[in-house]
Amino acid sequence: MTLFFAKRNQLTPHAQALKWLAVWPTVVEFAGRSRVPTAFQIPFGRIGGKLNTKIDTLGRTASLFG
Repeated sequence: MTLFFAKRNQLTPHAQALKWLAVWPTVVEFAGRSRVPTAFQIPFGRIGGKLNTKIDTLGRTASLFG
């Protein structure tokens, strides 16, 4: 199973929801490209005043949980 995690952060729930909406097209793209179950992490920081839309790869889920 491909998983997406939110990195620990100090944002309000409203700001976290906005972040998920901002990166949702990227989440769908990464999920579609994953050929093996993979874990991803979404950082909730800002870059130059804009929401960071980067997604980090943590690795295969089998190696994380197996």
